[in-house]
Amino acid sequence: MLINPINPISSIRTEPDSILAMLQKITQEQLNDCQLEIAKKSIAELPADMEITILDLYQLWDGSPALSGFAKGLKKNLLPS
Repeated sequence: MLINPINPISSIRTEPDSILAMLQKITQEQLNDCQLEIAKKSIAELPADMEITILDLYQLWDGSPALSGFAKGLKKNLLPS
């Protein structure tokens, strides 16, 4: 169940597999198992009271060698230029 229907990304802590699958479809970038684990672990390290957005995920993953390509896909497809 989505925590915030206006910002479905905010549910990534409770629904990581479905939200990451949705993001992979949107970006047309497939993450391998290792990348998925890195993504999930990095999300878990964010403050618990933070409502996560696409921009947060982009900033979190852009500096990661394993996830920078995915981050660039998020920026290209989901963030305003």
